[in-house]
Amino acid sequence: MTLNEISVGESAIITSLLNNEFTLKLVEIGFYENKMITVEAKSLGNDPICVSLGNSKIMLRDKEAKGVVVRRCDNIVM
Repeated sequence: MTLNEISVGESAIITSLLNNEFTLKLVEIGFYENKMITVEAKSLGNDPICVSLGNSKIMLRDKEAKGVVVRRCDNIVM
């Protein structure tokens, strides 16, 4: 599944980045395999979405979020 399919409030682990025009940009802002990401908010129409990655909040367009392959986290213990 991709990041745009995750619901608000859910967390996921990044499993890979699809090779597209946004890959380098995503890596530069901290999107790496095995990092946890949380969807904080989505606008009407789900474009853009706000995600938490570490201590940062990042806004992504739908086409950028579709390039991030994730798996849902079930029981997160922090």
